Amino acid sequence: MDYCSVASLIDNTLLKQTASFNEILAFVKKSLPYNFRTLVIPPFALEESLRYSCSENISCRFSAVVGFPLGYISTALKCHEIETYKSFGPALSDIDAVININYIKSGDWHAIDKEMQELCKAAEGKTLKLIIETPLLTHGEITHVCKIALNHENIHFIKTGTGFSGKDTSIEEVRTAAKALHGQKGIKVSGGVRSLEHIQAFLDAGAAIFGSSAGITLVEEARNK
Repeated sequence: MDYCSVASLIDNTLLKQTASFNEILAFVKKSLPYNFRTLVIPPFALEESLRYSCSENISCRFSAVVGFPLGYISTALKCHEIETYKSFGPALSDIDAVININYIKSGDWHAIDKEMQELCKAAEGKTLKLIIETPLLTHGEITHVCKIALNHENIHFIKTGTGFSGKDTSIEEVRTAAKALHGQKGIKVSGGVRSLEHIQAFLDAGAAIFGSSAGITLVEEARNK
């Protein structure tokens, strides 16, 4: 696994609540030369970071998080967030939206289906990743929500977590999602991706891309192998 291919699989992430604006901008500056798949930063810093990458004439894509991290704001507010971020232009390429986990736990699959429909409509033209927080779900719930997602063409990835649930994504959770999705949607693993061994194990289980705050470390590990 060479370092270029590793970078292309990673959304390098800094979403700590304690990160200052200067720390976020320094993270962006340090990440730009690595050609990560995207950078994921707190939304308030997106416009300035996009301006910086443009001023440096460095091609870089960004992901915006929506309904983050708990997912229980109204669908209308999530769609408003998406429309706001879409206005930032083509470099804002991805939307990572947290589904309403409370609906899943309530077994309200109609509400889940309706929210997916609205999010897809709002995010049209962007890559939409649906965060379902697998560490908080049973395997039956993972399977059910993934099967509903198959009905929505504009959901491109199921993302396993926010990294804020207090639990890492497990291999079994990814296998469960992969079995339900039948290769029709990608899987983004986020939460617990800290080594090349983790990446390989999740790829073997059915993952396609990764969110990690250790992106630079992972790429340098691959470079030095």
